[in-house]
Amino acid sequence: MAKPSKDEEEIAVPAPVFSVTAKDDKDKIALPDAHDPVTGHGRWLYEGRLGEGGLATVFRAWDCKGGLGFVAVKVLKKHSKAHARHAFAMHRESQWSLERLHNRADPRYSEEHAKLFARYLEDHTGFVELGPEDFEERRKDFESPSFDWYKQRIDLPIASKPYVVMELVKGETLQVAMPSMSATEKRQVILQCATALEYLERFHMIHRDFRGCNMHLIAREKPNESCQLKILDLGVMISSEAGMEVNCNMAVQAFRRRGETEEKRKRYDWLPWEVRSACDELQGAVKNFEPPGHSFDAFSLGVLILHLLLGKTKARSVLDSLQDHPERTPDGCGIGVPKELLGNLLAEAAKRPRPREVCAQLVPLRLKSPQKEAAVSAEKAEATPAVPSCHTVSHTTTKMEGSSDEEGEMEVVEMDTKKGTETIGQKKDNDTAAKEAAAKEAAAKIAAAKEAAAKVAAAKKAAAKEAAAREAAAKEAAAKEAAAKEAAAKEAAAKEAAKEAATIPKHDVGRRSKSRSRSRNRKESSLERKQRLRRERARHLLPEDPARSQAPEEKAAKRPLAEETAPDADAAGAPAKEARRDVRDVTHVSVLDLLRRQQAVEKEQEEVAEARRKEQRLQAQKQEERRAEEERQKQAQQALQMQAQYQQMQMQMQWAQHAELLQRHLLGAFPGAFPGFPGACGFGTPMTALQAAPSVPAGPVPGVVSKASAPPPKPADAASPAGPAQ
Repeated sequence: MAKPSKDEEEIAVPAPVFSVTAKDDKDKIALPDAHDPVTGHGRWLYEGRLGEGGLATVFRAWDCKGGLGFVAVKVLKKHSKAHARHAFAMHRESQWSLERLHNRADPRYSEEHAKLFARYLEDHTGFVELGPEDFEERRKDFESPSFDWYKQRIDLPIASKPYVVMELVKGETLQVAMPSMSATEKRQVILQCATALEYLERFHMIHRDFRGCNMHLIAREKPNESCQLKILDLGVMISSEAGMEVNCNMAVQAFRRRGETEEKRKRYDWLPWEVRSACDELQGAVKNFEPPGHSFDAFSLGVLILHLLLGKTKARSVLDSLQDHPERTPDGCGIGVPKELLGNLLAEAAKRPRPREVCAQLVPLRLKSPQKEAAVSAEKAEATPAVPSCHTVSHTTTKMEGSSDEEGEMEVVEMDTKKGTETIGQKKDNDTAAKEAAAKEAAAKIAAAKEAAAKVAAAKKAAAKEAAAREAAAKEAAAKEAAAKEAAAKEAAAKEAAKEAATIPKHDVGRRSKSRSRSRNRKESSLERKQRLRRERARHLLPEDPARSQAPEEKAAKRPLAEETAPDADAAGAPAKEARRDVRDVTHVSVLDLLRRQQAVEKEQEEVAEARRKEQRLQAQKQEERRAEEERQKQAQQALQMQAQYQQMQMQMQWAQHAELLQRHLLGAFPGAFPGFPGACGFGTPMTALQAAPSVPAGPVPGVVSKASAPPPKPADAASPAGPAQ
């Protein structure tokens, strides 16, 4: 980073603006009391986000005016209806620390035990200015079962941006460190957890969120040191006083629903059996815990021991069967926990031991030899990838019922200045190369997926065309076959009628005509009349017979030769000849044949309609596949754009941090070499400029010509991210 000359003036950068929500622009709010290098106003110089949960987002910040150094600022997200209730939960967790756990004036205070919990430094939620000055009296008013958070409106003095300030906890979460922990470290962690629960029992408090993601290992085991644990997130902690176990106040009943599916419900494995049943039966009675008060966290400690012993996935599968089969409890003597002790921790509430009893029942580990144990520790240290120049910092928040956001965590890696710029540059090059390789691999995967999708679409299109062609050919063949059958049936009927007419004798024809006339003259019955009308109607509906439309000459040519050569009879034989001629020409078709023809026509029409519907469905399916393919391509492009933006922001942040570190090293190495150079101005400018980059355009701010006021210089012990001044 080039140094500015004496004649040059610094470019003023406005205060950074962060968004604690990502839904709409109207929901985005500025971070509370952010430091502005232009005017010098504001206390907190925000340097990055440490984590985000369902209720709040935690930021790493530097105290420019209060002298606290690096701290963690937990800012409440903007909620519509439950805003005041969530702000009260944040106020309550800060007061648990300020008024009880870390209050030296309290007779129950213990410095050794208090170190196991993250310390809250300041409360800026607005509840301190409301109601009575005593926290206990204020808490009982807002936690009363008769208090309705939805009907009774609470106007906070700083309702738009409630926040609390905590100490910056370093290290890695316990659930991340579990696979690499030794048996000695696991036993030390269990002992510290039991000691922390014993300290909570002094104040009659229940943590209710006692699990690995809310615990940090701030120090690992060394030859002359033991691992150290720090417990975070007191957001759902309540008092175990009488009446709280069935309190229906929304600020108390944090776990009223575990999820809709079995997979989601398994994630709440640290909840005791009695609380799970109340969560699953939403219409039943509320049960926040079951006496005695220590039973809730004792069960959570038993689940944590299972995670340390078996791993999270296997522990959850084993835990499901322990309620009905307690004899399946695994033996934890390998990490200092007897089988009987673990079984009692996971049993009914009345059988669970107190925290001090857990400490007394832990057994010491039997090591084969100090030399072998030292060799095993050295081997693990070599196998574990050492990262001496970074510390993982993560603060989590617990999602309470009523929140629309999902519970999430984010880890931020901060550089250690002790290793120098050479290690930082090498790490940056490695990270950049890894990110580029990952980006190339992701692009190759996306291209391969697109190519495979195109091949599948082409194959589907070809198969659809082939199926349509086969269906059309089958329809055409069926139509030809039906036409051939119909023509053959007509021809057979005509031949049968001609044969029958040729075999009827003349006198029989005359007799039939006379009997037909006599039967018509007599009175017909209703059934006969209906049959006759049906036959006449069918005869009219029949298509015209080709035999009737033939010319007289053709009819005469078809007559038998004997009939043509026979001499004409007398006048009495003329009617018989005429009748015989009519019988020969008429084709006899029954009503059943007519109905069959009509059914065949209707069936053919239905087949045509079905073919049209199939074609329409195929077209709709093709359109749907085309839209789905376009949507997938659009999502892939958006994913690539977001990844590119994220990589660019990460590179900018890393370059800014490196530049700031270089400034600090140069100023520390040559304090008198740059008399005109403002020593404190360069500390916050790169990071502030980077924070303002998404919302503030590059270039000088119009109308600003004077030098910017900078935050006061940081103390010597707080210049390094390794640890703030406590």
